[in-house]
Amino acid sequence: MDKKAEHPIAELPGFNNDVRLVKSSSFTQAVAPWPRCQDLTRTSFARPTKNDFVMSISHAWYYQTHPDPYGWKKEIASSLVQEAVALHKPRGETLLFLDFMSTPQRHFAFGQEARTPEGEQTFARALKLFPKIYLMADATLHIEGHAIEDESPELYSVPAWELDDLDLTEMGPTVQVTGWPADSTPNQIVPFDQVLA
Repeated sequence: MDKKAEHPIAELPGFNNDVRLVKSSSFTQAVAPWPRCQDLTRTSFARPTKNDFVMSISHAWYYQTHPDPYGWKKEIASSLVQEAVALHKPRGETLLFLDFMSTPQRHFAFGQEARTPEGEQTFARALKLFPKIYLMADATLHIEGHAIEDESPELYSVPAWELDDLDLTEMGPTVQVTGWPADSTPNQIVPFDQVLA
């Protein structure tokens, strides 16, 4: 693509190799839980041109493996994207940067393939671009707040020997279970795809 025809965001070093912008139509058609970047078809993405309206969506992740398992944020984001498009009337396509759909992600359900070593490297490089993407997008939506008002976290007390075979990861002030042996599933852990059933 001719440099003069590109959106300025595409000039960020590594952007075109490591980040995918999702067509707004692909985002609004996606069902909860949102698909990962690597699970979307190539036609879900577009390289931004100077006539395209690029929006970034910033949001907190309240769940360990998926940013919006129930689709609450998607409803809010879809509505705000429609409002922004109506206000700005872009000449080209509306393209979205959403971390989960724009960069390779880890698996969140049984049966999904893990992020490849190449995907890990791509994600690490893309992560360094996030602040500049938020600044160079034509608009940035920040969705904050927790959609589950009546949910309170439960504390589990587990004997230490039961944790021997688990993969634990420090996540800020908490430790979360990120894996366990394939031949056993601890009683207290409900796999993500069963939570949604």
